[in-house]
Amino acid sequence: MEDSIIIEAQNKNEQALLEVCTNFKPIVKRIARKYFLVDGEMEDLIQEGMIGLHKAIMNYSPAKGKFEPFAIMIIKQQILDAVRKSTRMKNGANINKISIERNYLGDAEQTQNVLEVLEKKEEFNERFRNIEKLLSKKEFLIFSDYLNGLSIKEISEKEVLTVKSVDNALFRIKSKLKKGVNING
Repeated sequence: MEDSIIIEAQNKNEQALLEVCTNFKPIVKRIARKYFLVDGEMEDLIQEGMIGLHKAIMNYSPAKGKFEPFAIMIIKQQILDAVRKSTRMKNGANINKISIERNYLGDAEQTQNVLEVLEKKEEFNERFRNIEKLLSKKEFLIFSDYLNGLSIKEISEKEVLTVKSVDNALFRIKSKLKKGVNING
């Protein structure tokens, strides 16, 4: 892709922006497919990838090298961020932030909410135990680090592994979870 088209797109030329988006949509789909997890929404990941593409267009300068590798990096980053946020939300990472004591002081409706929260937390813990049984000890550590928002590089430093080893482990983890293993208990 020529820098002139990217610069035109940065300058709000609708035709140039459409051309870049059209040319990169298959790349965005291919990247999104790699990160499609259990219960994931493919269209949501593609949308996140397109947002990443837009960010890449707006932040690109020829000094950063060729556009395509730069765009791919930003697209992957956007999709990974979305997957991490979605995983945290689905797995109830915010449950620990709820003040149970405050809810116990309220009326019956609030008490019911506390019970629902506790049930969801127990369901989450059961799923997590099943995932722990499915994965090797090292994979489970990497999976936990990943769910806690650490980047692949940060995980590699923490677990004293190469970036490639962590990346391969995440691929194996995703494959195990995709195989339809019942992690619901």
